[in-house]
Amino acid sequence: MSAVGSRIPALAVVMLVAASCPVPPPRPDACLEPAWDAVSTRWPTVQAALDDRDVYGRAVWFWAHQRGSVDGFGAVLATIEHRIDPRVLTEGLPDDEKASGDVFEPSLLFFDQTDGPSDTWPVIGMGFHYDFDPCERPVLACADPSDFFVHEAGYHATPIGDGGMLVATPDDVKDGTILDEAGCTPVRDEDLKGRVGAIKHGRAWVTHVWFPPEGEDSPPIWAVEDPWERWRDAVDRSEVVGRAFFGQEACDCAAPVEAPARGCQ
Repeated sequence: MSAVGSRIPALAVVMLVAASCPVPPPRPDACLEPAWDAVSTRWPTVQAALDDRDVYGRAVWFWAHQRGSVDGFGAVLATIEHRIDPRVLTEGLPDDEKASGDVFEPSLLFFDQTDGPSDTWPVIGMGFHYDFDPCERPVLACADPSDFFVHEAGYHATPIGDGGMLVATPDDVKDGTILDEAGCTPVRDEDLKGRVGAIKHGRAWVTHVWFPPEGEDSPPIWAVEDPWERWRDAVDRSEVVGRAFFGQEACDCAAPVEAPARGCQ
Protein backbone atom coordinates (compact mmCIF):
# COMPACT_ATOMS: atom_id res chain seq x y z
CA MET A 1 0.00 0.00 0.00
CA SER A 2 2.91 2.36 0.63
CA ALA A 3 3.73 4.88 -2.08
CA VAL A 4 7.05 6.45 -2.86
CA GLY A 5 8.00 9.97 -3.79
CA SER A 6 6.99 13.32 -2.40
CA ARG A 7 5.26 15.00 -5.32
CA ILE A 8 2.39 17.26 -4.30
CA PRO A 9 -0.61 17.11 -6.66
CA ALA A 10 -0.96 20.19 -8.85
CA LEU A 11 -4.22 21.12 -7.14
CA ALA A 12 -2.54 21.05 -3.75
CA VAL A 13 -0.03 23.59 -5.00
CA VAL A 14 -2.90 25.80 -6.12
CA MET A 15 -4.48 25.50 -2.68
CA LEU A 16 -1.20 26.50 -1.06
CA VAL A 17 -0.77 29.59 -3.25
CA ALA A 18 -4.38 30.70 -3.21
CA ALA A 19 -4.78 30.58 0.56
CA SER A 20 -3.49 33.61 2.48
CA CYS A 21 -2.80 31.38 5.46
CA PRO A 22 -6.38 30.64 6.57
CA VAL A 23 -5.47 26.95 6.90
CA PRO A 24 -2.22 24.98 6.88
CA PRO A 25 -0.80 24.27 3.40
CA PRO A 26 -0.83 20.66 2.16
CA ARG A 27 2.13 18.56 3.30
CA PRO A 28 3.03 15.08 1.98
CA ASP A 29 4.41 12.85 4.73
CA ALA A 30 5.97 9.42 4.31
CA CYS A 31 5.61 8.92 8.09
CA LEU A 32 1.90 8.30 7.44
CA GLU A 33 2.38 5.34 5.10
CA PRO A 34 2.14 2.58 7.76
CA ALA A 35 -1.08 4.11 9.14
CA TRP A 36 -2.45 4.50 5.61
CA ASP A 37 -1.80 0.82 5.01
CA ALA A 38 -3.39 -0.25 8.32
CA VAL A 39 -6.50 1.93 8.01
CA SER A 40 -7.10 1.03 4.37
CA THR A 41 -6.76 -2.66 5.21
CA ARG A 42 -9.07 -2.60 8.22
CA TRP A 43 -11.73 -0.27 6.73
CA PRO A 44 -11.40 -0.37 2.93
CA THR A 45 -15.09 0.49 2.42
CA VAL A 46 -17.96 2.13 4.26
CA GLN A 47 -19.51 -1.22 5.03
CA ALA A 48 -16.30 -2.62 6.50
CA ALA A 49 -16.22 0.33 8.89
CA LEU A 50 -19.90 0.15 9.84
CA ASP A 51 -19.57 -3.58 10.48
CA ASP A 52 -16.76 -3.02 12.98
CA ARG A 53 -18.44 -3.24 16.38
CA ASP A 54 -15.30 -2.72 18.43
CA VAL A 55 -13.31 0.30 17.28
CA TYR A 56 -10.35 0.73 19.64
CA GLY A 57 -12.34 -1.06 22.35
CA ARG A 58 -14.48 2.02 22.96
CA ALA A 59 -16.38 3.15 19.88
CA VAL A 60 -18.18 2.38 16.61
CA TRP A 61 -18.33 4.21 13.29
CA PHE A 62 -21.43 6.19 12.32
CA TRP A 63 -22.46 8.66 9.61
CA ALA A 64 -21.40 12.20 10.56
CA HIS A 65 -23.28 13.88 7.68
CA GLN A 66 -25.81 11.23 6.72
CA ARG A 67 -24.84 9.56 3.43
CA GLY A 68 -24.16 12.79 1.58
CA SER A 69 -20.75 13.59 0.12
CA VAL A 70 -19.63 16.76 1.84
CA ASP A 71 -17.98 19.21 -0.53
CA GLY A 72 -14.25 19.04 0.05
CA PHE A 73 -14.26 15.72 1.88
CA GLY A 74 -16.58 13.00 0.63
CA ALA A 75 -18.83 10.84 2.78
CA VAL A 76 -17.79 11.03 6.43
CA LEU A 77 -17.88 8.52 9.28
CA ALA A 78 -17.04 9.50 12.86
CA THR A 79 -16.47 7.51 16.02
CA ILE A 80 -19.28 7.56 18.58
CA GLU A 81 -19.58 5.68 21.87
CA HIS A 82 -22.38 3.35 20.75
CA ARG A 83 -24.89 2.84 17.99
CA ILE A 84 -27.88 5.15 17.88
CA ASP A 85 -30.68 3.04 19.35
CA PRO A 86 -33.76 3.44 21.61
CA ARG A 87 -31.52 4.80 24.38
CA VAL A 88 -31.64 8.19 22.65
CA LEU A 89 -35.19 8.60 24.00
CA THR A 90 -33.94 8.71 27.58
CA GLU A 91 -30.20 9.41 27.34
CA GLY A 92 -29.97 11.58 24.23
CA LEU A 93 -27.56 11.13 21.36
CA PRO A 94 -24.35 9.20 22.09
CA ASP A 95 -21.21 11.28 22.58
CA ASP A 96 -18.64 11.36 19.84
CA GLU A 97 -15.30 9.77 20.66
CA LYS A 98 -12.33 12.09 20.19
CA ALA A 99 -9.04 10.93 18.70
CA SER A 100 -6.07 9.71 20.68
CA GLY A 101 -2.44 10.55 20.00
CA ASP A 102 -2.07 7.42 17.88
CA VAL A 103 -1.94 8.04 14.12
CA PHE A 104 -3.28 4.48 13.65
CA GLU A 105 -6.53 5.48 15.43
CA PRO A 106 -8.39 8.12 13.41
CA SER A 107 -11.70 9.44 14.70
CA LEU A 108 -12.91 10.34 11.19
CA LEU A 109 -12.91 8.41 7.93
CA PHE A 110 -13.55 9.87 4.46
CA PHE A 111 -14.98 7.86 1.56
CA ASP A 112 -15.42 8.51 -2.15
CA GLN A 113 -19.11 8.48 -3.04
CA THR A 114 -18.99 6.41 -6.21
CA ASP A 115 -21.89 5.25 -8.38
CA GLY A 116 -22.31 1.97 -6.50
CA PRO A 117 -24.16 1.41 -3.20
CA SER A 118 -22.76 3.12 -0.12
CA ASP A 119 -21.34 -0.09 1.32
CA THR A 120 -18.83 -0.22 -1.56
CA TRP A 121 -17.53 3.35 -1.34
CA PRO A 122 -13.72 3.23 -0.89
CA VAL A 123 -11.83 4.98 1.90
CA ILE A 124 -9.78 7.97 0.71
CA GLY A 125 -8.67 9.62 3.93
CA MET A 126 -8.84 9.90 7.69
CA GLY A 127 -9.10 12.65 10.29
CA PHE A 128 -8.42 13.33 13.94
CA HIS A 129 -10.54 15.67 16.05
CA TYR A 130 -10.00 16.83 19.63
CA ASP A 131 -11.56 19.06 22.27
CA PHE A 132 -10.62 22.68 21.72
CA ASP A 133 -8.22 24.44 24.06
CA PRO A 134 -7.01 27.55 22.22
CA CYS A 135 -3.69 27.52 24.08
CA GLU A 136 -2.86 23.84 23.68
CA ARG A 137 -2.65 22.03 20.37
CA PRO A 138 -3.07 18.26 20.28
CA VAL A 139 -0.09 15.94 20.08
CA LEU A 140 -0.32 13.29 17.37
CA ALA A 141 2.37 10.99 16.01
CA CYS A 142 3.76 12.19 12.64
CA ALA A 143 1.87 15.49 12.85
CA ASP A 144 3.51 18.89 13.02
CA PRO A 145 1.76 21.33 15.41
CA SER A 146 0.81 23.45 12.41
CA ASP A 147 -1.01 20.53 10.76
CA PHE A 148 -3.89 21.28 13.12
CA PHE A 149 -6.58 23.84 12.38
CA VAL A 150 -9.76 25.05 14.00
CA HIS A 151 -13.04 23.42 13.05
CA GLU A 152 -15.57 26.16 13.63
CA ALA A 153 -18.67 25.59 15.73
CA GLY A 154 -21.86 24.97 13.84
CA TYR A 155 -24.70 22.65 12.95
CA HIS A 156 -24.84 19.41 10.97
CA ALA A 157 -27.99 19.23 8.86
CA THR A 158 -29.03 15.88 10.27
CA PRO A 159 -31.37 14.10 10.90
CA ILE A 160 -33.28 16.69 8.83
CA GLY A 161 -31.59 18.16 5.75
CA ASP A 162 -28.87 17.13 3.34
CA GLY A 163 -26.23 16.25 5.93
CA GLY A 164 -24.21 19.37 5.19
CA MET A 165 -23.03 21.94 7.70
CA LEU A 166 -24.08 25.46 8.62
CA VAL A 167 -21.22 27.28 10.31
CA ALA A 168 -22.19 29.23 13.43
CA THR A 169 -22.37 33.01 13.42
CA PRO A 170 -22.34 35.39 16.41
CA ASP A 171 -26.14 35.23 16.38
CA ASP A 172 -26.00 31.49 17.07
CA VAL A 173 -24.06 31.65 20.34
CA LYS A 174 -25.58 32.26 23.74
CA ASP A 175 -24.98 35.41 25.76
CA GLY A 176 -21.51 35.48 27.26
CA THR A 177 -19.91 33.41 24.47
CA ILE A 178 -17.49 35.03 22.03
CA LEU A 179 -17.16 33.64 18.52
CA ASP A 180 -13.92 35.35 17.54
CA GLU A 181 -12.39 35.11 14.07
CA ALA A 182 -8.91 34.47 15.50
CA GLY A 183 -9.92 31.19 17.14
CA CYS A 184 -8.72 32.26 20.57
CA THR A 185 -11.86 31.50 22.58
CA PRO A 186 -13.41 28.11 23.34
CA VAL A 187 -16.94 27.52 22.07
CA ARG A 188 -18.59 24.34 23.34
CA ASP A 189 -21.71 22.48 22.30
CA GLU A 190 -23.68 24.00 25.14
CA ASP A 191 -22.65 27.52 24.10
CA LEU A 192 -24.73 27.27 20.90
CA LYS A 193 -28.42 27.92 20.60
CA GLY A 194 -30.40 24.90 19.46
CA ARG A 195 -31.70 24.37 15.93
CA VAL A 196 -34.60 22.02 15.22
CA GLY A 197 -33.52 19.01 13.21
CA ALA A 198 -29.80 19.75 13.40
CA ILE A 199 -26.96 18.52 15.59
CA LYS A 200 -24.80 21.28 17.06
CA HIS A 201 -21.12 21.05 17.94
CA GLY A 202 -18.58 23.42 19.35
CA ARG A 203 -15.11 24.28 18.14
CA ALA A 204 -12.57 21.50 17.79
CA TRP A 205 -8.96 20.97 16.86
CA VAL A 206 -8.84 18.91 13.67
CA THR A 207 -6.33 17.55 11.18
CA HIS A 208 -7.00 15.56 8.00
CA VAL A 209 -4.94 13.04 6.03
CA TRP A 210 -5.63 12.09 2.40
CA PHE A 211 -4.66 8.83 0.73
CA PRO A 212 -3.49 9.15 -2.88
CA PRO A 213 -5.51 7.48 -5.65
CA GLU A 214 -4.22 4.24 -7.08
CA GLY A 215 -1.30 4.91 -9.39
CA GLU A 216 -0.51 8.31 -7.87
CA ASP A 217 3.16 8.68 -6.91
CA SER A 218 2.71 10.35 -3.54
CA PRO A 219 2.63 9.49 0.14
CA PRO A 220 -0.46 10.50 2.16
CA ILE A 221 -0.94 14.25 2.49
CA TRP A 222 -1.89 16.41 5.46
CA ALA A 223 -4.47 18.85 4.05
CA VAL A 224 -7.79 20.36 5.03
CA GLU A 225 -9.60 19.16 1.89
CA ASP A 226 -9.00 16.28 -0.51
CA PRO A 227 -6.21 17.54 -2.80
CA TRP A 228 -7.51 15.28 -5.61
CA GLU A 229 -11.09 16.63 -5.29
CA ARG A 230 -12.66 13.19 -5.56
CA TRP A 231 -15.87 14.64 -4.09
CA ARG A 232 -16.59 16.74 -7.18
CA ASP A 233 -18.21 13.88 -9.12
CA ALA A 234 -20.36 12.68 -6.21
CA VAL A 235 -24.01 12.18 -7.04
CA ASP A 236 -25.41 13.31 -3.69
CA ARG A 237 -23.38 16.30 -2.52
CA SER A 238 -23.85 18.11 0.79
CA GLU A 239 -22.91 21.76 1.15
CA VAL A 240 -20.89 23.47 3.87
CA VAL A 241 -22.08 27.04 4.37
CA GLY A 242 -19.51 29.35 5.98
CA ARG A 243 -15.85 29.11 7.00
CA ALA A 244 -15.77 25.66 8.58
CA PHE A 245 -11.98 25.43 8.96
CA PHE A 246 -9.33 28.07 9.54
CA GLY A 247 -5.84 28.53 10.88
CA GLN A 248 -5.66 29.95 14.39
CA GLU A 249 -4.10 33.37 14.78
CA ALA A 250 -1.73 34.27 17.61
CA CYS A 251 -3.57 34.20 20.95
CA ASP A 252 -2.80 35.90 24.26
CA CYS A 253 -2.36 32.84 26.45
CA ALA A 254 -1.35 32.86 30.10
CA ALA A 255 1.66 30.67 29.30
CA PRO A 256 3.79 30.99 26.16
CA VAL A 257 2.62 28.75 23.36
CA GLU A 258 5.28 27.17 21.17
CA ALA A 259 4.88 28.48 17.65
CA PRO A 260 4.23 25.85 14.98
CA ALA A 261 7.06 25.12 12.57
CA ARG A 262 4.92 26.36 9.70
CA GLY A 263 1.46 27.81 9.13
CA CYS A 264 -0.31 30.90 10.38
CA GLN A 265 1.02 31.35 13.88
